[in-house]
Amino acid sequence: MMRITLFILTNLSIILFLKLILIIMGIKINSIYMVMTVLFSFIGSLISLIMSKWITLKYINGKIIKIPKNEKENILINIIKKQANITKIKTPTMVIYDSSEINAFATGINKNSSIIALSTELINRMKYEEIEAVIAHEISHISNGDMITMTLLQGIMNTIVFFLSNIISQIFLTTIIQNKEESRNNKYLYFLISFIIELTFGLIASIIIMWFSRTREFRADAGSAKIVGKNKMLSVLYKMKEEKNNNIINNKLINTFLIYGKSKSFFNLFMTHPSIDKRIKALKENLYY
Repeated sequence: MMRITLFILTNLSIILFLKLILIIMGIKINSIYMVMTVLFSFIGSLISLIMSKWITLKYINGKIIKIPKNEKENILINIIKKQANITKIKTPTMVIYDSSEINAFATGINKNSSIIALSTELINRMKYEEIEAVIAHEISHISNGDMITMTLLQGIMNTIVFFLSNIISQIFLTTIIQNKEESRNNKYLYFLISFIIELTFGLIASIIIMWFSRTREFRADAGSAKIVGKNKMLSVLYKMKEEKNNNIINNKLINTFLIYGKSKSFFNLFMTHPSIDKRIKALKENLYY
């Protein structure tokens, strides 16, 4: 609740500050259009988070496990319960889904309403200690509030991008066309300039959001190490590195869901996960404890 309150206050502060700049500079933007766009920008982010569990379950065709049907499911549920107690969060719902990929992820609106999804390949191929570490990684994401923080950051970035693009578009258009009234009436040119600027700022905002996403992975690795021990989490990372190097994993899922990153590339700026080598280095050197 505190994160959402801060999110709303931050967005209101941004709106008031940028609106003041507009007034000082004599730039007028339709108030109804402005309010509706801002509402859609961050309320849309919250709605997507609220629906994340439902959307995810539909996408992966996952099976919710409330009552274990075999010993393996019982062991997994007990691991989740134990780690939830350690981190003092409500026990997440366990979901298992069929996949030929070693994969796991967590989602949900907050730490007391979340799910942890495990692929059948992960369950079948990883050792008990490694599964413990993977679950602890996801538990850390939940206890750190990573899902809601990511959503709030997205909403704030949307607000900033919208206002800055409108301010700069108006300034740029007024510079080209000296008559202010004429510049406001030139809707097509304004739309084109605004679109280009929004695209540019949107890319910059994406880099910031993805940077945060990569940072939270380091923290989740460190959180896993605290819960089950560093060696267990390192074992998972080394296994993922081996899988990747042997070209066993063929990624067909949304990158946010994966527990490993990609190799060095400029496009890493837009990756949700850091490379496995960086994660191993950070964990060994205790960079995010």
